[in-house]
Amino acid sequence: MKLGVVITASFCTLKRVLGVLEKLKDSGYELYPVLSNKVVDYDTRFGKAEDFVKEVERISR
Repeated sequence: MKLGVVITASFCTLKRVLGVLEKLKDSGYELYPVLSNKVVDYDTRFGKAEDFVKEVERISR
């Protein structure tokens, strides 16, 4: 089954989002993530944007 997932800038919850993506992938979903510009461009105290994007890409393959 295909599933589009939109991720926006609530930076404090992004690590939890990765866990949810992992569970969805493990359940057999084909993931199509869409990330907001803020999530892609802004480093915060919660982590670097580049690292988050790479992790989303890894999970979604």
